[in-house]
This record gives sequence, C-alpha cells and structure tokens, in this order.
Amino acid sequence: MLGPETVVVPFLNGVEASDRMLEILPEHNVANGMAQISTTIASPGVIKMTGKFNIFTFAERDGRPSKRIDALQLAINEAGSSAPVTDDIERDVWSKFVLFSAVSGVTAAGRCAIEDIINTPELGELFRRVVAETAAIGRAMGVALTPDIESRTWEVTRGLPMQMRASTAIDLEYGRPLEVEWISGAAARLAQKANIEAPANEALYALLLPHKNGRQTST
Repeated sequence: MLGPETVVVPFLNGVEASDRMLEILPEHNVANGMAQISTTIASPGVIKMTGKFNIFTFAERDGRPSKRIDALQLAINEAGSSAPVTDDIERDVWSKFVLFSAVSGVTAAGRCAIEDIINTPELGELFRRVVAETAAIGRAMGVALTPDIESRTWEVTRGLPMQMRASTAIDLEYGRPLEVEWISGAAARLAQKANIEAPANEALYALLLPHKNGRQTST
C-alpha cells in the first residue's frame, strides 16, 4: 500500500510511536505527529468526540519542508479540523506527553476527573509532580521544551472541562485494555534510559499495570 511519497503519520498517545513504526516501515514513509482531541468509543466502530477541540499537529521526522505534509495539512484544515504548521514536532509531541502523562495516570489510578485534581490538594500535588518528572525526562533526552512548561501545563489543566477524564480512565472503568505501557510505562522506562528519577510515574505505572489487559471474562 506504500508508494514512493506515501506518508504515514502516527497520532497515537505517547512519544514513541514514530520510532516504533520504523521497525516495520521504511523511514522515508514515516512522519511524526500528535492529536489533541477528546474522544471515546461510543459503540463498536463508532468514535464519539466529547470535546470541542480537534487539532492535528504533524511534520516530517527531521522537520524539513514537505509537499506531502503541506497537502495533508490543507486537506485537514479544509475538512473543518485544525492542522497547524510546527517548527519542532518533537517538542510538540513531548509537550502533549507532559500533560497527558499526568492526566492519564492520575485520572485513571485515582478514578477521578479534572475537578478532583483541581479541588484536592494532594491530587493536585501528585499531578504537578508527574508533570515535572515527565518534563525533566524530555529535557534530559534533548527535547527543547519551554522553560515554563510545568506552570503552563497546570494552567491548561485548570482550564479543562471539570468532568474530563483521560481515555485511560474510561477504558479502566469499562474493563478494556489500557495503553499504560505507552504513557506511565513509557515515562518510567525513558526515565531509566535518561538515568533520572521518576517515582510518581513509576507508582502510577505500577498501580495500573494489573489492569493493562482489561478484565478477562470467562466463556
């Protein structure tokens, strides 16, 4: 299915998807990207958007200008979603990961919503620790995160819908398999690779690990 100019853009959560795709696809065909959209599985085969934002940010892995990236951005923008131009896709992917590692890990492990994180000091402190840890991992790996990403991420969180939960939390509630290996698990794994401490992410990973395969139902 891949032609010479076919581009495959991963919009999966986490920061490892593009690298992992190189194990099965030619590097020339692989880009990097991230989505900012709130959805849930409403029924089999039906994905329901639960928020008002739908942003798809992507670029070639090396950041070079590309006609195929331009064409895909134009198509998405003309369809009514948003595909902004970026000058550093790695920074953007990691910026989302800094936020999502905390939203995913805390709302799932805490069985809670953003409202609980904002209104419960202990949960808020845990959330900010996860944010700080994940940002430190990114910086240790050479990602050009902004100096104020920790404070900006907290302000963004305070502006999220109060009843919002990560898809990880919703999957946990319904007994579905979890993407924990690519969120809290990835943060813990990459922290070891970068030789820095990430106890909050490691704790969230441990709490969610028994549920990663979902509820096993007997027939």
